[in-house]
Amino acid sequence: MDQESKYYIGLDMGTSSVGWAVTDANYELVRKKGKDMWGVRLFEEATTAQDRRTNRISRRRNQRKKQRIAFVKEKFRDEVEKVDSNFFRRLNESQLYLEDKTVKAPYLLFNDFNYTDQDFYRQYPTVFHLITDILTSDRKFDIRAIYIAVSSLFAHRGNFLNKSLGNESQEDDQVFEKMIEVSKRCEMNWNFDSQNLEEVKSILCARNLNKTKKQDELIRCLKINKKTEKDKIEF
Repeated sequence: MDQESKYYIGLDMGTSSVGWAVTDANYELVRKKGKDMWGVRLFEEATTAQDRRTNRISRRRNQRKKQRIAFVKEKFRDEVEKVDSNFFRRLNESQLYLEDKTVKAPYLLFNDFNYTDQDFYRQYPTVFHLITDILTSDRKFDIRAIYIAVSSLFAHRGNFLNKSLGNESQEDDQVFEKMIEVSKRCEMNWNFDSQNLEEVKSILCARNLNKTKKQDELIRCLKINKKTEKDKIEF
C-alpha cells in the first residue's frame, strides 16, 4: 500500500455512543464527497441482565414457597377438616370480597361460635407469639393453630435456632455430637476431640467469617486432607 492510499480509522466507544474519524498517513482528516470523514453515532445505553435475573430468582423463590405450603397443607388437610371442613376453602378465597366467596364467613382463620379471628389475634399478635407458645407450652393446641405455625415456618424456611426458645448449651452439644457421629459414619478422617470442639463451634458461629474463610479454618482445625476431603465440608 502506497503512502497516499494509507489511512487510519479511529474509534471512541462509550456506553451510549461511538465516535469515529478517518485520517491519512499524516493524521489529517480524509474528505469524501466534499465532507470530512468523522462523526458520532448515538444509541440507547445497554442494560444489564440484573433486572431479569432478579425477577427470575423472585419467581423461583415464590414457586418454591408455594410448593412448601402445598406440601404442609396436604399433610394437615385430613386432620384440619375433621375440626373445620371449610378452613382451607376460606384461606383459598381470602382475596375475594365477601359476596364473591362460596363460604359466607366473616372471619378467615377461626369462625367458631366461641372463638374467632379477633380472639386469635388478641391472644397472638404475631405468628411468632404463636410459635413460641407452641414450643414452650405443654397444653394441647387446636390443629388449625399448629398448621398456621408450621406453614409460616415452611413458607419462610424458618428454623428452631433461636436460642431463646431452649437450652443453648444443650442444643449446641447435641448438634456437634450429631456432626461427629455423621463424620465417623461417612468415614471422614476429621480430627474431632474435646480440645478442638470449642474451636469448631466458634468457627461455625463466627459472624465475621464468610463461608470460604470458615471452610479454610475448619480444614486447619480438623487437619483435613485438602486433596481428598475438602469437598466434604462444603456448606
